[in-house]
Amino acid sequence: MAVRHADVCGTIVEIQGAIKYGHPASEIDTHLDAIRTMLQRVQVRDKEYLAFASEVQALLERMEKRKKNHIATSIQAARKLNSKTPELLTRLIEVRKTARLAELTLRSCKDLALSLYESFTTLKGHREWMLNGRNDLEKRWQAWLPPEPAKTKLLQMLRAHDAFVVYRRGSVPVVHFEDGGEMPMASIRAIGAGPKARLYVEE
Repeated sequence: MAVRHADVCGTIVEIQGAIKYGHPASEIDTHLDAIRTMLQRVQVRDKEYLAFASEVQALLERMEKRKKNHIATSIQAARKLNSKTPELLTRLIEVRKTARLAELTLRSCKDLALSLYESFTTLKGHREWMLNGRNDLEKRWQAWLPPEPAKTKLLQMLRAHDAFVVYRRGSVPVVHFEDGGEMPMASIRAIGAGPKARLYVEE
């Protein structure tokens, strides 16, 4: 039997229903196997994020250790020059030298940025993360949105201004509703589908 919910919480709800209505033990075992598989995938993904964080940290350290930034030196030297500057051509050669060093600094920074992008694309893989296009609610909250059908229902309510999100960086986004209720976004689930779907929080 296939598990209808693609997360641990939803599968536990199915187990609760299977126990309540006396479904076969084999069905419950199938759900338990699915939970174990999902938890293993979570563990693997957690290790991938930790590896990405280590790569980012290493790149930032390399950025901090890059050679002296010659850009400011070039600008300052060029500002002091005019047609009456003594030994103008000699001074311009010095400006050219620092300008070349400045260019090498930028190329080094670009190389580090591309390395970071490569690490990001490796982490992302084939996942359909929304990176471009309009500043839509789904794009803004994609890391926290609940699975379907709760996702569609919640987005409809947010777009209709029947709910709004309170979020402080480093914490979990909380959805506030017109009736005064509130729910952690990632824990929201739905009973039913479409406009009549009812949202609840998975404990």
